[in-house]
Amino acid sequence: MSDFLETTLNNGLRVIIEPNRRASSVAVGFFVRTGATNEQPFESGLSHFLEHMLFKGTKSYDALGLSRRMSDLGAMANAYTSEEITCYYGALMPEYLNDYFDILCEMVSVPTLDEDEFNMERNVILEEISLYEDRPLFKLISDSYKVYFGDHPAGSPVLGTVDSIKEMKLEWMREYFSRRYAPNNMVLVVTGACDPEAFVEYANKQCGAWKRNSDADVKPYDKGFAPICGESVSFTKDPLKQHHILLLSNGPTTQDAAAWSVLMQVLGSSVGSKIYWDLIHTGLSDYATICNDDRSYLGCTYTYASTNAANYEIVLQKLRDLQNREFFGNFSEQDLNNAKTKYATSIVKGGETPMSRLMAIGPDALCVNRLRSLKDHVAEVMAVTKDNVIDAINKYKPEIHREFQLLPAK
Repeated sequence: MSDFLETTLNNGLRVIIEPNRRASSVAVGFFVRTGATNEQPFESGLSHFLEHMLFKGTKSYDALGLSRRMSDLGAMANAYTSEEITCYYGALMPEYLNDYFDILCEMVSVPTLDEDEFNMERNVILEEISLYEDRPLFKLISDSYKVYFGDHPAGSPVLGTVDSIKEMKLEWMREYFSRRYAPNNMVLVVTGACDPEAFVEYANKQCGAWKRNSDADVKPYDKGFAPICGESVSFTKDPLKQHHILLLSNGPTTQDAAAWSVLMQVLGSSVGSKIYWDLIHTGLSDYATICNDDRSYLGCTYTYASTNAANYEIVLQKLRDLQNREFFGNFSEQDLNNAKTKYATSIVKGGETPMSRLMAIGPDALCVNRLRSLKDHVAEVMAVTKDNVIDAINKYKPEIHREFQLLPAK
């Protein structure tokens, strides 16, 4: 028997439910297929700005009323925006599921998008950009992606830029909302303690009259991207004590990431990996990692380390030495088995609550049209072989990379 109940309403809204009779809570969320990658350059940051605005009022609630109603229901409510997804979700006691779902429905279908709230929230977004600008790793990745991906939408910053947010117009947001927030561009997911058949009936009652939009499925990022070696790029920041180094190279898409994800455990896990023993255990670096930023349309592998001025040249050379096929492929069967077990354990541990399952199921279903039970995901990881990993290394060619650094201003 399937672990999921899945149906699609007549207007294209896909509904996916993973019931769990052992759970005491339920999680629900709308996953909208829109994010930084879907924005035109002048719209940079619009998806994330819009996410904020959906909490600022609907047909039935103003901003304060919306917040109080969520609090009355005891909902752990939040949202996020990424390159491909904007998600609105919550976890709560099952007896309040329909009441909270009603709120989410209004948020994603009839937000007020009030001009006064828009102007106030603009300042909140600008403060958020300033906050992240003070985080060296975030700033380095954001600035490096702009250079590495060039005019490809993959380099678009989720938060936007100071200039783009200052220039943002409410009419742009309203048009973007009408274009992207359509039922055939969303997935509704429920996990945990619920009656699946009853909820599908209720969802159809609440959402079935929403109108589909034939333009919502259009994606502007269907062009390819070919990584190339380029000159090293240095950014500076003041004040800054540590030296931050980032190497960017190719990687798999989300749907092809199984073998690569296991390899990242071998090479770049925070404890016990090769980069840990080479850089952290030796005291050369306070933090170092190798990981994959995978999306439905491309992947990017980044190798990162932060260090002090005295060790900077040593760490930079070590990262260069690490970024080759010989290093990536220099692991034993025992290394591979340990990595698979560690990765599978993290999947199981992360999948023990309805909320964590919601966050695993939604993006998979929306972006790559994949439904995986916890058992299926673990089996996929444990099936990875050394040959699978070597084939991936030869395909993604880690030696073709570009270097970026964030250094203290002199």
